[in-house]
Amino acid sequence: MDAQVEKFVKSCRGCTLVSAPEPPEPLQRSKLPSSPWHTIALDFFGPLPEGQHLMVVIDYYSRFMEVCEMETITAYDTHEHNPLLATIGEVNGEVERQNRSIVKRLRIAQQLGQDWRHELYLYLLTYHSSKHPTTGESPGELMFGRRIKSKLPVISSFQEDAEARDRDAVVKEKGKEYTDRRRGAKESDLEQGDHVLVKRMRKSSKLDADYNSEEFVICRKTGTDSIIQSRDTGKLYRRSSAHLKKIRNRHETPEDGEIEQDNLDSSMEANFPSTEPIKDPESVQSLSGVTKRIRLPPAKYADYAPH
Repeated sequence: MDAQVEKFVKSCRGCTLVSAPEPPEPLQRSKLPSSPWHTIALDFFGPLPEGQHLMVVIDYYSRFMEVCEMETITAYDTHEHNPLLATIGEVNGEVERQNRSIVKRLRIAQQLGQDWRHELYLYLLTYHSSKHPTTGESPGELMFGRRIKSKLPVISSFQEDAEARDRDAVVKEKGKEYTDRRRGAKESDLEQGDHVLVKRMRKSSKLDADYNSEEFVICRKTGTDSIIQSRDTGKLYRRSSAHLKKIRNRHETPEDGEIEQDNLDSSMEANFPSTEPIKDPESVQSLSGVTKRIRLPPAKYADYAPH
């Protein structure tokens, strides 16, 4: 009965719209690239008080960071500032963490009346020459093959640092295990062809549901990313599995642990003993069919009457 009630509630559309999000999926750590500028992370930070934005680019191998001031952030302007984007994909996991450090330094400069551009330059110089906690080497040394000593960095012949690669893998795995355990992460049961609802990122009032009522179909799922298609408009979107809620049909086959009522009744009749008095108090048959003895209190407590 409990399983059927749970199944009915999960298939309720109204309950699904206001239900809590699914637990996040376990982290998927990326391997250290083979060389600098093989894989980068890019993000825009802003707007600043003067209206401009900062384009932050981080190399995934060395953790070397470049920051560029931009008046506009169109695709054309972004490509003009960094032609590498034509051939290198972007992943924002690494750059999101660095943005927090940048905004902290800029806020300090703003409050103290300092030139934020100069303070940003000093921050980058310190960052590039300091050992990174993940690789154990400074970003400048992994990028250029030597320590930064002047304002004219030159890329020398590249030599892969095996120690930095091993340390990167160990630190990433430890961080993954800790984060997955703290967030209660588990693998998502979403599959291609499932009907889902998309999490509402902005609410206009307290009465708005957590999920939009528009239905989508998963066209492709790769890791934690899913390509979904609207059933109303046919448009395609890319969303994280954490922002999707599966629509469950009441007529679906029961999940593991669920028992049909007919099978449940027959199971109860077969396994539960009759209600007739027990003739032999020395022994009683358990539900599993194994005979067990009844434990009696010692004879000296025969006249004891509990209150």
